[in-house]
Amino acid sequence: MSDKRQKKNQRDSGFSYGNQKDTEAEIARRKQTRTAVGVLIAIAVIAVVVFILNTNLFYRNVTALNVDGQRFSITDMNYYASGGRTTFESAATSASQRTLLHNRAVAEGLTIDAEGRENIDTFLRSIAEDYHTFRDDWGMPFTSAQHLLLDQYGRGMNLNILRERLEFDFLGQMYVTHFNERLHASFTEEMLEEHYTENKDSYERIYYRAFTLHFATEEEMAELTPEELVGLLREEDVQVLAEDIRAAAEENGEEGFLTAVGRVMTEFDLGVDADTQTWRDEAWGMVEFHPFGDWLRNPSRTPGDVTVFEGEHAFTALYFSALEDNRYYTANVRHILIGFGTEADPFTGQPTPPTPEERAAAAAEADSVYAQWRSGPATEESFMDWVRETSDDYRGEPDPGFFGEINRQSHFVPEFRDWAVDEARRPGDVEIVETMFGFHIMYFVGLNTEMTHRHAMAQQAMSSEAFQEWLETATEAMDWRSTFFSRLVNAW
Repeated sequence: MSDKRQKKNQRDSGFSYGNQKDTEAEIARRKQTRTAVGVLIAIAVIAVVVFILNTNLFYRNVTALNVDGQRFSITDMNYYASGGRTTFESAATSASQRTLLHNRAVAEGLTIDAEGRENIDTFLRSIAEDYHTFRDDWGMPFTSAQHLLLDQYGRGMNLNILRERLEFDFLGQMYVTHFNERLHASFTEEMLEEHYTENKDSYERIYYRAFTLHFATEEEMAELTPEELVGLLREEDVQVLAEDIRAAAEENGEEGFLTAVGRVMTEFDLGVDADTQTWRDEAWGMVEFHPFGDWLRNPSRTPGDVTVFEGEHAFTALYFSALEDNRYYTANVRHILIGFGTEADPFTGQPTPPTPEERAAAAAEADSVYAQWRSGPATEESFMDWVRETSDDYRGEPDPGFFGEINRQSHFVPEFRDWAVDEARRPGDVEIVETMFGFHIMYFVGLNTEMTHRHAMAQQAMSSEAFQEWLETATEAMDWRSTFFSRLVNAW
C-alpha cells in the first residue's frame, strides 16, 4: 500500500499519520463546535425574524390579502378588523366591499370634495392632538397618539396610512350616497306609504303610562304566618288604589296620574320617582305582548283614555297619551355648548354633576355669550362664528354646531331633543337650554319639509334593503385571496 493511501486510511479511521494516538476527544470537540455554530446561526435567524416581525415596516409592507388586484397589507387588514375586534374573514369581507365601492366611485368619476377632506383632517387632528380625551376598553386615557392608533387599529398603523384608508373608504361612501340618491328618486310617495303601513309595528310608538300593583291571593295568604303577612297587599286594597289613580288621571290627565302614583309609592315605601317607575312608551309591535296590549292598540284609543286592567295577581292603572305615527317633519338646529368643566366618568362616559359654583359660572358665561350675539347682527352666520369661538362642543367641523334631522326618538339628551322637536319652534328661535353637559344656546334653523319623518323612515329602510342586496351579490362575484401572512392579522 502506498504512503499516500495509508495516510488517507489513517485519517479516515481517526488516527494521525506518524502518531497512532486515539483522537476521539478531538472528534467530539469538532462536533460540539459545529453544533454550537448551528445553534448560533439558528438563534441569529430567529432574532432576525423576531426583529422583522416587530418592525412596523414589515406589517405595513407585507401583503395579507389581494382583492381583484388591490393589495392589502397586514396593517390595512388590522384596520378592517377593527383593531382585532372582528375575525380575519369579516375583515376580508369588509375590505372586499370597500374595494368594490371605491372602484365604482372611481368609475363614476367621483372625487373627494373640500368638505370631505376637511372632515378627514378634523378626525386625524383629533387623534394627533386630543388623544388623551379618548379612553381604552378599561376606561383609561391614551398616553400618546401612537398608543391610540395601536389600540384601535393594530401594528404598523400611523396617521399617514390611516389617512390613506380613510380616503379610500370615504370615496366608497360617496358612491353609496350616489347609489342611494338614485334609489330615492325611484320611490314614489305611494311606495313609501305602502312600505310604512306594512311595517308600522316597528316604526310607530305608543306613549302611555302604566303602573302595576301586585296582590297576594286569599289562598297564598292562608299559608303565611302573621309576620309574613305584614306589608302584603290584598286584592281589594290594590283595586281601590288602582281606581284612585284612574280617577286622578281622568280629572288631571297625565300629571294627575303621576301624582297619584307618587302618593301610592310613598305610602308603601316603594320609592318616590313616579316617572321612572311607570312605563311610558313602547314600539307598537311590542305592546301586543302585554296583557293590556289589546286595550292600548285599539284603534278607538284617544289621548287621555284611562282604565284599570285586572290581571291574575295584579291591577294595572293605564293612561293613554298618544300614538306616534311619525306624520311630522324633522328639525335642524345649531348650538353653542358652555360646559360645566367637569370630567367625564371613566366607566360610563357621562359627565359628573357640577358643583353649584361650576353651574353658576357656566350659566353666567352662557348668558354673556347669548347677550353678545344678540347685540350684533344676530343672524345664523354670526351664530356660527360664535360657535367657532366659544362652543365647548366645536371640533373644527365645517358646519359649526349643526345637528340635522332630529326626530322625537333621536338619541340626544331629552332637554336638547325636546326643544328641537317642539311644534312651537320657528326658524330663528334662540333659547338657552340646560342639560347634563352644560348650557346649550340653541338656534332653530328650520324643518325638513321635503318629506315627513314617516316617509323618511320608509325611504331609509327600502334603500338600505336594496343596497345591501346589491352589495352582497356584487361582493360574492369578487376574487379575493389571502396570503400566508394573513395569520398575522390581529396578532399583537
